Amino acid sequence: MKCRICLSDGPFTKIHTTRCMFNNDLLCRYECPNCNVIFGTEAMIKMSPEKLGQQYVQLYSGGYSESDATDRELKLMQYLQPVPEKTYLNWGAGNKSSTVPTLAKQKITLASYDPYAVKVQKGFISKASDLGIYDGIMSCNFIEHLQDPINGLQNMLKHLAPGGIMVHGTPCYQYRCINTRFHLYFFLGKSVEIMAERAGLIAERTNRLNTVLYYRKEKE
Repeated sequence: MKCRICLSDGPFTKIHTTRCMFNNDLLCRYECPNCNVIFGTEAMIKMSPEKLGQQYVQLYSGGYSESDATDRELKLMQYLQPVPEKTYLNWGAGNKSSTVPTLAKQKITLASYDPYAVKVQKGFISKASDLGIYDGIMSCNFIEHLQDPINGLQNMLKHLAPGGIMVHGTPCYQYRCINTRFHLYFFLGKSVEIMAERAGLIAERTNRLNTVLYYRKEKE
């Protein structure tokens, strides 16, 4: 086993346990002694993307309904300082938000994309191949779901215009919202900065505990 954030081989002797609110399975997560990220379960992280996708399909098909993230997304968008002549992307947008039409009234163009979406709304981007280049990228409660957060940030960076900013908000910058197997990482300690550095980004913490800005790292 290896930490996917800092590549440490451990030993991972500090274990955090809880149970999943959806199926009552015992969840065992490990704390990295080097960067302090808490990660797991190992089975969920190592699961094939196809099987992980099936887990989400089963979750939503079973009646689970996510909360409306409009207010949180609008607050995150403020960090991007959006202007009408530029375009923005909500990565991991989910299906229960009115952020796009709310910003459209201000002539702000926001596209929506979610790799795990089951039901796709009108105007929703459902394929990564259909993504363009955006002046700013925002995600709300998403990066903790990634099996490999660094690879995920690198994929986002491919769609970020030069000089663009990413803002990612999640309560999992702390050890919170732990009773779900779908939260794979809790970015404690120096894991945020290490993750950003390895992804080619610079992380800047904001005055909100659950919000971090990411800037493109200039090539040396």
